[in-house]
Amino acid sequence: MDEERLPFQAHVLTLGQAHYSWKLIAGLYEEGLVQAGYSSKNIARPEIYQAPIAREIMNITPQDLHIAVKPVEHLRPFYNLPNLFVCGWEFPEFFRGTPDISPFYDQLAVLKRADRILCWTDFTRDNLHAAGLSQAITLPPPIKPTEPGDDAEVMAMPAVFLAGKDTSDPSKVTTFGDAIQGRSEPVLLAVLNPFDKRKRIDKLLEGVLQARAAGHDFLLVVKLVIDGKATTICNINEILNKVYSFRETSDAVLFCAGHLDDQSMAALRAHSDFHVGAPSAEGLNLPLVETALQDIPVITTRNTAMASYLGPDDAIWIECAPETADSSINAFSEHARFTHFPATPEAISSAIGEALSLDGNARQELARKGRHAIDSRFGQARFEADFHRLAKEVLA
Repeated sequence: MDEERLPFQAHVLTLGQAHYSWKLIAGLYEEGLVQAGYSSKNIARPEIYQAPIAREIMNITPQDLHIAVKPVEHLRPFYNLPNLFVCGWEFPEFFRGTPDISPFYDQLAVLKRADRILCWTDFTRDNLHAAGLSQAITLPPPIKPTEPGDDAEVMAMPAVFLAGKDTSDPSKVTTFGDAIQGRSEPVLLAVLNPFDKRKRIDKLLEGVLQARAAGHDFLLVVKLVIDGKATTICNINEILNKVYSFRETSDAVLFCAGHLDDQSMAALRAHSDFHVGAPSAEGLNLPLVETALQDIPVITTRNTAMASYLGPDDAIWIECAPETADSSINAFSEHARFTHFPATPEAISSAIGEALSLDGNARQELARKGRHAIDSRFGQARFEADFHRLAKEVLA
């Protein structure tokens, strides 16, 4: 497996630093392959292992498969082996390159060199087919449910309410446990990187405040994906002010941050009644998938990735419409047209109201449908069947 190399050397993966999502996806593929009976060898760069002596040292044989899990501009083929390039592109269009940009950014030219392109969603597969790359298939990694662990770390997480001003004074930071003590209203949980403008944190907050103004009682908990070094929980209101010109205040919005392992993240999710998110473009929405597998119903925009694994009755949908993406959404927008699907605050507010109007039985049924849809797409059994079939084809 050829996985993304982070621009730092650390034994512990810290969420919020460059390309961490590719490391997570590589780990999911590797874990699924090992459970399916395959052995995995990690390589840094395939071009290092072209010489016979290098292959001998690494025990690389003609029956091996090269799986590259990294951004397209870093993909390189492994000659004389079947190449499986992983792709989770989140827009309907692809960047074909320009004369003044490295040819490695020409997505279609790079992906064309693969024997198979393993897409995380039907959305990406279908768009690649439309662009002429017939070797694209849907083969996402398996994603397993996680049982909640002890919630001591969750309760101790630093937290701040939406304050409309900078809270850089650490004395103003509370803990998650203290913040929710005595509160009994439904909890909506969002997990996002506040700097990623595709997550639409500003519109989500506007929609939440509109829903509260409409009389709906709930608490939005936003688990921030930040590095905890250059950016900490103290910075969130400053980020909202400077990046989004957002200065509202509310005791209905609570931000929390801190590194949580899988069991602790599951414990945090266990405190929620709904997962909520309003992204305008997604390649693979891991927080949504993990939450749905924990029998928690989902409120989300129906576009890009989500439309590939949740049916019309499997979630509460936020209406959205296509728009042309600007440079804050796609780095290549100055060179080509890209489409994303933003939702308005009014649509977000309406979806939250619809979700909160469900009685207990309806919420459980919605959660059951969501989990079934997600499990059928991301279960280990499905992955093994699909990958065994693929390996047989490309090694024939």
